[in-house]
Amino acid sequence: MAVVYFSRVKIPLHKIPTVNKKQALLILFLLCSLGIIPYLIAYGPYINLKNLLLIDVYETRLNVRGINNPYFGYTYSLYTKILLPLLIVFALELKKWWIAIIGVLYVILFYLFGAHKTVYLGLIVILIFYRFTYLKTIIKLIKISNILIVISAVLAFFKFDYLWILLFRRVHFTPAILDLQYLQFFEGKHTYWSQSFLNFIKDYPFEKPYTKLIGEYYFKNPDMNANNGLISEGFMNFGSIGVLVNILIVSVYFMILSNLNIKYRYFGIYLLVVLAFISSSTLTVLLTHGAFALLILSIFLLNEKEG
Repeated sequence: MAVVYFSRVKIPLHKIPTVNKKQALLILFLLCSLGIIPYLIAYGPYINLKNLLLIDVYETRLNVRGINNPYFGYTYSLYTKILLPLLIVFALELKKWWIAIIGVLYVILFYLFGAHKTVYLGLIVILIFYRFTYLKTIIKLIKISNILIVISAVLAFFKFDYLWILLFRRVHFTPAILDLQYLQFFEGKHTYWSQSFLNFIKDYPFEKPYTKLIGEYYFKNPDMNANNGLISEGFMNFGSIGVLVNILIVSVYFMILSNLNIKYRYFGIYLLVVLAFISSSTLTVLLTHGAFALLILSIFLLNEKEG
């Protein structure tokens, strides 16, 4: 309800000058081409082409677990959820087919670097949603979801439950369970954003990251990262007030977007951000997953002039 209410607030953003898309396409292409080089050097030896068929995914993740530095930590989501999707959509829109193909190959490479299935899924979402308007996209999404539910349920009945687990249990059921677990675990011991860059205000009270605390306590797996979204993460930080803070931040975010004139073909990119808000810390989505960068790009690059 808060998102709906704030979306009705009008801000005169149409007067802000925007950047030329042809120039932006070349800048994005150079930025992504140079930015991928450190990933090729570090992750290249661990590329496993079987991952393209979702085989040996967890083995690859285990092999690259020790590869980490601030550059990889802060740019992986930025490239895979914002910059490369924009590069692909710009190239398709401007009919620069060779750049679009290279952009798709870059996304596939980033998937192979860490075998994160959301990168693979994100590429499919971007390409599908580029073709249809908002309404047609929602209608087709509902139809496809209904078909997949039936197929997944039938396969699960015959002991092939991977599709059900991947597409539905993790999307519809796991977040709700995690919400309850977070609320139960952090009742009376809130962290007050001490796990973020605000840790200078208060020391983080636990020895492990909060995601691994939940993974170990409820799932008996000390290596599991049990991420969850704005409700449970907000409660962890400051109880009900923390939830309200997160809702306010997300509502203002989409209030700004609702005041922009953005073509439907970019819908897939914003859907990736929505999914990130549902499954990750709000501040992490804004600063690390690229949501804030997308907001700035939306204002100065994607906003179409009326008329």
